[in-house]
Amino acid sequence: MKRTPHGRRLWTEEEYEVLDQAIERVRKGEIPNPRRAAAACLSELERIRQAALRANPRAHAGEPRTFLATYPQLLRRIPVAVRQRFGRRPDWSGREQAAAERYARAASRGEYPSPYAAAKACCTELEKLWRRGLGPGAPGVSPRTLQSVACKVLKLARALGVPSPWRKLDPAERAIVDLWVERYWRVQGANPPWCTVDLAVLMRDELRRRGYIRPARFCSNVLYAHVRKSRKERANPGSTRPENRS
Repeated sequence: MKRTPHGRRLWTEEEYEVLDQAIERVRKGEIPNPRRAAAACLSELERIRQAALRANPRAHAGEPRTFLATYPQLLRRIPVAVRQRFGRRPDWSGREQAAAERYARAASRGEYPSPYAAAKACCTELEKLWRRGLGPGAPGVSPRTLQSVACKVLKLARALGVPSPWRKLDPAERAIVDLWVERYWRVQGANPPWCTVDLAVLMRDELRRRGYIRPARFCSNVLYAHVRKSRKERANPGSTRPENRS
């Protein structure tokens, strides 16, 4: 296997051919965007790596190609005409806007556990419409990422009175977080010890049972910040002023 001066494994012509085939599928509209195309290449790239190992067991084929390594390589090979289609999405059509508003109203009525869950359902519906031939070149629907759909649905849901899931903690939520910080320290003696990410999922579920809808990432960030603050207080008792405690 040829490598760069930094030790990285060079891409072979066979691997580049896999990328080119995925790019052609993007051009034809069979794959909605380059990110999906890069993800679709991974299994075939791994097949090529395994075949090289079988052909020469002594050769060091390196680690499997990851998405983070494949996606930039694919972008470099996309023709400008194809890349421009994904530089900026067209404005939302009436059909897309109606779908986003419908899911935002469903979130405001409590039909989904959170506006983000409604956005995921909306994104799935838009992708199904796109795959039915209502995509680029046809009126009504363009390939949209989950992030863009979530921004649209969350904005519409907030206009309908749905509170933002990223708003600041209120006193009742903060009390729940403090309880989970105490639980974090209690389970550190377990084998293996629990991490904040695992506990954040359980904390999110408890918040949800009490009527507070928070994303898992928000819970993870909040719990990590409070655990970090608690760790400093434990290391230097008395160094934190009572008036600064939240």
